[in-house]
Amino acid sequence: MVGIDFFEWIFGLVITGISFSWQRKRSIFGRGKDELLQLQSLLLSAKDGNSEHDSWKWQWDGNGVFKCCVMAELIDEKLLHNSFCDYETLRNKLVPKKLEIFVWRTVPKRIPTRFELDKKSIDLDSVRCPMCDEDLETVEHDIIFCKFDSEVWARVFNWWKLGNIIDFSIDEVFKDTRPYSSSIHKSVVWQAVKWVSSYFIWKNRNNKVFGKHSSTSVMLFNEIQCKSYEWFTARSKKYKFDWHTWLIDPASCCVSTSTRVGVG
Repeated sequence: MVGIDFFEWIFGLVITGISFSWQRKRSIFGRGKDELLQLQSLLLSAKDGNSEHDSWKWQWDGNGVFKCCVMAELIDEKLLHNSFCDYETLRNKLVPKKLEIFVWRTVPKRIPTRFELDKKSIDLDSVRCPMCDEDLETVEHDIIFCKFDSEVWARVFNWWKLGNIIDFSIDEVFKDTRPYSSSIHKSVVWQAVKWVSSYFIWKNRNNKVFGKHSSTSVMLFNEIQCKSYEWFTARSKKYKFDWHTWLIDPASCCVSTSTRVGVG
C-alpha cells in the first residue's frame, strides 16, 4: 500500500480492479521512460498467490488472531509487574471492570491520595487523611490503616469468620488468597470481596472529601455485602449465591454448581 501510494504520487498511477493506467502531467523521455515501462511490466506480471481478502493480523500471537487472554497476559507482563507487587494476574470475573481498573491504579499508587498529589507539587490545604486526620494520606493508609478502614475490615473478616486482621497489607488485599489458597473457588470469591471492600472504602473517602454524604463503618459494611452479592450473582454461573446464606456464611456459597451436582 505504501509503495502504490508512492508511485501514485510520483507517476499518477490509478488502479482500477486488477488493471491500472498512467496519468502523467508531463511526458517521460529517455532512461526514465524505459524504467517506467519496466516497472509497469513488473506490476502487470505480479501475481498474488494468496486468494484470501486483506485482513488485520495480531502480531502478538502466532496465528495472527486477536485474543483477549493474550492481551491480558501482555498487560500483566508489561504493565502490572513492578517493584511494588509481583502479580501473576490482576483480574476477577466476579467484579465489574471499573473495580479491575481501580485495582490496576491502586497497585502502582496511582490513585490521587493527598500524599501522591503533594509529590506532584499540587497545592493542598493538608496532606493528612481526611477520614481520621491522624496520619499522612498514603495509599496504604487510605485503604488499610486508617482507623475507619480498620473498623470496616474487622467487620469483613468477622463476616467471613476469619477472626482478627493479622499482617494485612496492600499485597494481601489485591492478590493474596489466604486462608483459602487450597480452594480455588473460595479464593476467587474472597479476593473479589476484598476488592469490593477496598473500592467502597475509597469511594466513601471521596464522598467526604468532595462534600457528599459519607457512611459509617456499619453502613459501608452493609453496602459491601449488598453490592458484592448483586455483582457476583449477575456475573457468575459457576457459583450459587443465596442471599440468606451469603449474609450468614459466605464461604459456603463458594462451591461451584457442577461440584454440588456431582456430590448430590
